[in-house]
Formats: sequence, C-alpha cells, structure tokens
Amino acid sequence: VDINAVFGAHSSDAVSLSGGDFVVYVNSPDIWNLTLNKTGYTQTTAAVSVSSYDTDAGDLFMAKNMNTLSGSVVNESAQAINSARVRVSENGNPSNYHDVYTNESGSYTILLPDGDWNAAVSKTGFIAPPGAFVSLSGGGSAIRNFTMTSAANEISGSVNYSGFGMDGVLVRAIPESGPVVEAYTDIYGRYSLSVDTGYFVVNALESGYYSDGPKGVTFASGGLLETGVDFEMTQDAAVNDAAVYIFVDDSSVPLEGVYIYMEGSNTFTAGYTASVYTGASGGVTITDMHEGDYNVTASKSGYVLNSSGVQLLSGITVSHSISLSADVSPLGTIGGYVSDGTNPLAAAEVSLYEPAFPDIPLAVTHTASDGLYSFEIPAGDYMLKAVLSGYVSLSGAKYASVASSGSVQVDFIMQQAVPASIFINPYTGKIYNENIGGPYEFKAVLKGTGGEIIESDFEWSAAPASAGTVSASGVFTPTGDYIGKASIKAKASGISSSHDVMVWQRLNSSYGDVSVSDYAGFSLDIPAGSASASNTIDGITMAKYAPSAVKGSSGTKKVAGNIYNLTEGFGFTDNITITMPVPAEYSAGSVTAGVWNSEAQKWESIESVVSGDFISAETDHFSEYAVLAEMDELKLDYARIVPNPFSPKYHAGARLTFAISSTEGSSVETTIQVFNMGNRLIRTLALNELKAAGTEHTVVWDGRNEDGKWAANGRYFVRVQIKDTRGTKQYLFSVAVVK
Repeated sequence: VDINAVFGAHSSDAVSLSGGDFVVYVNSPDIWNLTLNKTGYTQTTAAVSVSSYDTDAGDLFMAKNMNTLSGSVVNESAQAINSARVRVSENGNPSNYHDVYTNESGSYTILLPDGDWNAAVSKTGFIAPPGAFVSLSGGGSAIRNFTMTSAANEISGSVNYSGFGMDGVLVRAIPESGPVVEAYTDIYGRYSLSVDTGYFVVNALESGYYSDGPKGVTFASGGLLETGVDFEMTQDAAVNDAAVYIFVDDSSVPLEGVYIYMEGSNTFTAGYTASVYTGASGGVTITDMHEGDYNVTASKSGYVLNSSGVQLLSGITVSHSISLSADVSPLGTIGGYVSDGTNPLAAAEVSLYEPAFPDIPLAVTHTASDGLYSFEIPAGDYMLKAVLSGYVSLSGAKYASVASSGSVQVDFIMQQAVPASIFINPYTGKIYNENIGGPYEFKAVLKGTGGEIIESDFEWSAAPASAGTVSASGVFTPTGDYIGKASIKAKASGISSSHDVMVWQRLNSSYGDVSVSDYAGFSLDIPAGSASASNTIDGITMAKYAPSAVKGSSGTKKVAGNIYNLTEGFGFTDNITITMPVPAEYSAGSVTAGVWNSEAQKWESIESVVSGDFISAETDHFSEYAVLAEMDELKLDYARIVPNPFSPKYHAGARLTFAISSTEGSSVETTIQVFNMGNRLIRTLALNELKAAGTEHTVVWDGRNEDGKWAANGRYFVRVQIKDTRGTKQYLFSVAVVK
C-alpha cells in the first residue's frame, strides 16, 4: 500500500510491508493526514496525531473495489425466468467462481472484485445461451442479459468414485457447433444438462481424477430425455497444475474478446477442455490444466478462425501466441422481418452483437415500412435483439451463424405491451455517504400484465431529495453528510416503484470530526478520534420510526415525534451530541431528551438543552433516543385532517392523524364518527377501539357512507370521543368533500 503523510508543506512517503505494517518518518509532532492507495482498493484517508517519536497510528482499513454485474434472464417470450443460476467465473480460472440466482423478475445482481470474468446461465428445462465476457475495475458496473430457449432435451446421469456419488464435479457437453453446456453434480453425484438438438460429447472433469471416457449423445428433435449417462472416476497420480498464457493479436495490436477453446488431443488430456475470452491486453491465462497436448481454436467475428497446438507442462505456465487475420472473404447477410404476427412493424430498432459482448452493439438498424431489416457482416456468430417502444419482443434475443457469402433470416414477433409493475433490483452492499465501494447502482425492470419484460427508460429519483441524487442510469450518489433511510424511486410509463435503503457513515477511531444529519432536524456531532477502537463494526446509521404501543409512553412520559434508533453496540471514548427536532405540537419548554432502557422497558430522561425548535443531549453510546413530553390527563395532544378539503376522485381519503394523553393507563377507548351538518351519522371509523396513549394514530375516511355510497359534496364534522377511567372527552373537527 502506498502511504503519503502530509502536514502543511511537509510530506513523507512509505509502503506497507507484507503483513500490512508500515512506518512513516515525519519531522515534527502534529496532526498528519495520511492517504492510502492500492490498485483494486478505494483510497483511504486518516488523521493521525503525532505526539512522540514513536506514534501508533492504530489499525487503518481499506475497502476493496467492488464492481457490479447485473442483468436479467428471460425465455423466448420475454418472460422472466426465476431461479436460473448465473455462474460468474474468473476468466482462465473457472475454479474461482461466484453463483447467484435470478429473482421472480428474472433479475440478478452480483458484486465482483476487479478482473476479467465469464458469465453463464443455466436452468433445467432450458437451453443455455452462449456465455458472456465482462471486464470490471474501479468500482464499475456492467449489464449482461440472457435469453434461454425452453423445451430443451435433457442429458442426465451420475458421477461416482468407488461406488459413491461425487459432489461438485463439472460435467460438460460439447456440441458439434454452438456453446458448450456445463453443469455440476449435487451431493449425490447426480447432474442434468439441458441441450439443443444435435450430437454432443459428454465428459466429467474433476481435478485429481479422470473419467472412464467421454460419451456421445444424439438428439434428432426436441423434448427428449437421455438418462443413465454415468461416469466412473479414477484418481490420477498427476496433479492438474499446468497453465498456459495465450496472447492474440492481428499482427499489430492485441485483440480483446477473442474466444479461445482448448481441447485435449492425446490420451492424457482427453476430456480436458477450457473456454475463455482474451482480455483488454489481448491475453488470458488458463490454469488448473492437465499436462499434455491440446488443440487451441481462436475465433472472433471479422477474423479467420485459427487452430493450433500447444503442449502443457506440469508446474509451468507455457506461453502461446496466436495472430488472427482479418476475414477478407465476401460478406454474409443477416436479415429478417419484424411484425406483430400479422402486420409489419416499422421503425423497430434491431441491434447486432457479438455473443460475448451483449451490451456493445456492433451495428444498429431500423426496420423499413415493410418491417424488413438487414446487415452485411463478416462470417461469424452473432446475437440480435429487436426493440420498439410500447412493444415487447416475443422472440427475445436470437443467435445466428452466417457464412461468407451466406444469408440467414432472423424474424421477430412483437406485441403491444400493457405496463403493470416495476421491480427494482437493488444494490446489495452497504451504502456509505462517502461513496465508499460505490457506485451504488440500481436496476429496474418494467413488467407487463403477462409477466413479460418491457424495454424501457426510467426516471430515477431519491426521497427525501436531501438524501442524494440518482443518475439517469440508476446510480445513487448520497449527500456527503446524510444519514438514515433513503427511498430510491423508478418511474416509467406512468408506473412507479421504490426501494428503501439505509445510508451509513463510515466511522472508526482514526476519523476526524464528523457531522451528519437526516436534513429533517436530526443530527449527530462526533468529535475527532472519539469512536472506540473496540467497536466491531465500521459504520453507523440511524433508523427513525413512529412509536409503537410498547414504546409510545412509560410512566408519566410519552414520546413526542419519532424514535431514533442508532446503531446498537457502537461506543465512544468521548461524548457525542445528538440533536432532535421538537414537534410543532409540543412546547419546547416542556420536553426533555430520553433514552430507552431495554432492560427496564421504559424511557429515561437524560440531561438536555433546548434551543429553538431543537433539543440536544450528550452520550457516549448508541441506543434508541426520543423527545419526551409529560403525559397529561385525558386529552387530545393534537389532531389534523389532511387533505382538507378532499376529493374522493383524486385522493385516497382524508387522513385524521392524532395523539392522546392519559395518566390512567396505556390505552384509551376511542370512537371516531363522521356526521353531516344535520347531525346525522354518516360513517363510523372507529368504535370503542383501544388506542395507545402517547402514540400517533391515523384513521382514513374515504368519503363513503355506511352503505358504501359516496357522500354528497359539502361540509362534515368528525367527532373524536376518548374515554379513560376518569372520564370522557369529545372533540369536533370540520372536513369538506369536493368531488
């Protein structure tokens, strides 16, 4: 780790040792600012007070850059596929992989460190599309979407060693053309592969073992099942420790995204295969291979396929270079027809991709008035998508192989979509107001009434607006001193949805002064270095909520406003200051700050200072805090009706919000009724219901009478009657209905 210490015009540099220890030599005692940098990690800063010739800076923490890969998996009718497995493996090292499963909206999100990765999707009963390559770094993000075809054929069997099933063995089916299909055995050694029609070579692969040989399976049509394709494994004395570095260029510049397929070509390597893509440097390292001979095939659209041989040696990384020549043979054509099943659709956008890079189109065109489109392209394998605003493709993504001078027709059928709901696929990590580990990216899916996924652009926002901003691509950037809950909102086609997240403040003993707020009256002021070094968590947040019946009051005290729940278990060596807003319904001179005693199950007043509409208190630990007011004898503390007047046509109803005081018990018998100006009962909203004292309550009148019919335009009275053991009180409030 590169470490730079700065004080005024003075600076000093150092590099940490293998154990993380470091020494920085400085020329004067004072507060020095440290900056830590390391590739693959987020920059970290800390202030260290140097008071002697040997100062311990304490433990400093660096967060790994985590990148976001997300996307969706749909079938050929654009309907979401739930519980499809997305396996993301390190390019060239498939034993380092991460699995995630799609949710009910077909979406997935996975956090990955910097590097090159291969993403593949699988689910029993579906044909897997080609895998996709992605390169991630610096907290970036990428999208990889997949379309799977149903009604596949199925190959199943077991993998055994000495009569017992082997767990986690890779079983691979290699077709004569198209993508390789893979699956792993379960704890009983069983596996299942969903494949298309054609001939497949199936083999089981496990480091330290070799199978009884590959097996051939042929399917002439779809919907067939081939069972009993079993393998018996034998321990191999040799270790799979051979590796190869493959570099591909066009004789002048490195080529990224070249598909490399290796297959064993002698007795020792039979059944061993690898499939990877070259990275931005044109190279890729393949590890955990068996020593011996292999055939290597390198292919990329627009270039002539190259085949060569390489011999791998145990314990050694062999280098192998390949040069691809541009394909100068005549171009091929991919064209087709986009319709709604009957009529042509004009202006539909058709995009052409390399299967490994489904987010970067090679070419884009639009259908003419007759619904036709075409591309002239070099021979190769391609993926196509069709998009039209207000429509959903029933064909999903389609794959096609075109030969030189050849022609392939790929048609799309689209139907008008009726938007029904939005699902937000959230950022799954912790969100810090300092943007540590960001960007915090959210994805949204617009679904139709039939569950189909509709291509759409979303309007993003955050609530409250003071919590931060959300970019057009769904990246949330918190306000630097915000703490607490934020709602991330997405809107499209008149439909909206939201997802709540907590915004944290990173905090440890090395931090300087920290001031955070929810921009609604709550704030924390934390002196420099006051966070205890014994804390086991590295951040704090605040959750506020309306008091429940249990915590609404205790004894003669009641909660005025919200309860503020601060991160339990976080301690300080010095006092910090908590500031809370005093609700307008309460007099600032009659309130105190309180802390919840979880053992005694009651509120306890703590020393506090009132200034204007705010109250502040000092503490050295986190718990639940609130503004406390004296519990009065039976009365309504406050009541308000919003909106008023209201229209049943445009509003969900008039909301009566109120709080009750009573010194005679924890609950008060409450009746709420609506009367017209002639004192005729229109609607009973609550009848002798027990409402907790000291707690805010809300009831809604939707504008209907007892018969469920709309009340006439005009003014009405809402009568609130409260009763405890000492008596009864009534309150009247006016509300107007305007249709």
